[in-house]
Amino acid sequence: VHKSKLAEEEVSTMRQALSEARDTITRITRDSEHQSCKSQDWMKNKSDEVAKLQSRVRELDRLVNSLRNEKRSLVEANDLLQSTNQQLKSTVGSNKIEQERYQQLQVQCTQQEGFIQQLESRLAKHGLSKSEQVHGDTHVTPRVSHVLATC
Repeated sequence: VHKSKLAEEEVSTMRQALSEARDTITRITRDSEHQSCKSQDWMKNKSDEVAKLQSRVRELDRLVNSLRNEKRSLVEANDLLQSTNQQLKSTVGSNKIEQERYQQLQVQCTQQEGFIQQLESRLAKHGLSKSEQVHGDTHVTPRVSHVLATC
């Protein structure tokens, strides 16, 4: 009887230990499943973040390529502007030379006009009429030749 009571207590203790073990296993399983769900959620969130970052990287790559193309276009435009500027400087230089030639010709013309006026004045002093002066342009008379020789 005593042995059977001990055996019952032992069985009861074992049943209680077994029940606690089952409860512990259930709790651990539940916690593990909960942690697994949390891990899956965390992984999904991280995966979403990675996808967003990859999308942003692709967008930035496109922007960088666009900026490189823009830079290339600007460099080409700058080269063209520098070439045009050089041509303009050359043209300005040529224009200055032409302007100086024009001014020299104007001075020469002014000097020749003054000389012509002096000749007309001297011819008039020697009594030549306007008609003789005009004819003198195309046909020099001996009298005009004499006046011109004395000038």
